Amino acid sequence: MATHVRKRKKSKWWILEIGTNKIASGPYETKEAAEAAKRNERL
Repeated sequence: MATHVRKRKKSKWWILEIGTNKIASGPYETKEAAEAAKRNERL
């Protein structure tokens, strides 16, 4: 599943599905935390 990290609701970071923008996971306090979670999902 293709995902990307985006900021939503002005404060939290979320991992969203590309195309549908459904929330795959989150929220995260920082972009770095979201990126780390995204990398871990792929393993």
